[in-house]
Amino acid sequence: MLDEQAKKTMLRKIPHGLYICGVRDGEETINGFTVSWVMQSSFKPPLIVNCVKQDSGSHAIIKKTGVYALSFLDSGQKDMAAKFLNPKVALVISLLM
Repeated sequence: MLDEQAKKTMLRKIPHGLYICGVRDGEETINGFTVSWVMQSSFKPPLIVNCVKQDSGSHAIIKKTGVYALSFLDSGQKDMAAKFLNPKVALVISLLM
């Protein structure tokens, strides 16, 4: 059985992208969060799927509006993705952008 550090090291080697998902409900509620899993679900119509925490404010906004924006990050933008891991910090950053 692998120890915790070995598991973390192994799992970090799985290739994947980092994305920022942005949501907006009118002019007052804006949020962005880091996404690490996205997949294509349809060509016609063109659809993609990503996971959103069900009890989050962002999930509620997406359910209400049916809209979100997905920003593809470059490999050099890991610091940007990390900033959106903390919901309170992400809100401030998204308002400043």
